[in-house]
Amino acid sequence: MGRITAIEIQKNDPDRRSIYLDGVFSVGVSSEVVLTLGLYVGQEVGEQELEAVAYREDRRKAINSAINLLSYRDRTIGEIEKRLKKSKNYPDDLIGEVIEELTRLELVDDKKFSKDWVESRGKFKPKSRSALVAELRNKGIDKELAERAVENIDDEGEFKMAKSVAENAARKTSKEGDALVRYLSGVLARRGFNWEIIRRVLEEIEPKS
Repeated sequence: MGRITAIEIQKNDPDRRSIYLDGVFSVGVSSEVVLTLGLYVGQEVGEQELEAVAYREDRRKAINSAINLLSYRDRTIGEIEKRLKKSKNYPDDLIGEVIEELTRLELVDDKKFSKDWVESRGKFKPKSRSALVAELRNKGIDKELAERAVENIDDEGEFKMAKSVAENAARKTSKEGDALVRYLSGVLARRGFNWEIIRRVLEEIEPKS
């Protein structure tokens, strides 16, 4: 048990406070944590209270780290969890609280992310339904949600995307004849399109003269 004898503004960061117990520096925290926990000079604090201070400070840092990640692009819950675990090794319960807060603030939404991802891919880099599901799963989206995100793409829609990819690739290459067929087959296969769709597309692509 100790007594808070001073809460001083840090010289290099006016938003942070140095807390002294019995005249000795104990911990540095943000002013937000001081206010949230109601810390004051003369307060008696024990080990449990100090742990609460450290936990609250880590929670604040983790939320700020997550918001910083989101400032660059949207992220899935799984991506944020993975980054916080890997970069700072925050405990699972703290990461869970961070995700709850980000969800409450509507800063993360796996359903919206999945929908936007599929729409973006359709416009700028079309891929097969299976490839899109695999990409979303790799980003931490659960299987059911990933599959729902592509359910509006039917067989004909997938064929049209594949044809668009092939036509664009054909315009950019000098290959002709069998070499062109092999090239386009590879391009479409790498985008995850199955052989039936690839065959249909190749039948409709006009050979170069």
